Amino acid sequence: MGGQGTFVQQYSDTIFNSLQFKTITNTMKKVSSVYDDFEVAMPSNYTFTNTKRTGNRFIQGVDLKNNTYRFLKKLRFMTTITLKRTVLN
Repeated sequence: MGGQGTFVQQYSDTIFNSLQFKTITNTMKKVSSVYDDFEVAMPSNYTFTNTKRTGNRFIQGVDLKNNTYRFLKKLRFMTTITLKRTVLN
């Protein structure tokens, strides 16, 4: 490892010894956001970005048992409607 200063030497053991990895199993898990705006079955080996904020959501997972890759991308669309008043003579 390398870097400027003594940061790596000083903190590398603390950081790397604190890493924890998920146990990979061949099961499916129901996944949803904190807003309960959807629910989807994903392999237990998945990653889910943006679970707690508004906006787009992206889930991806690997099913090692069936050798498949699954993903879901939920987009949030912002729409603006402009009403124009027309006066007829």
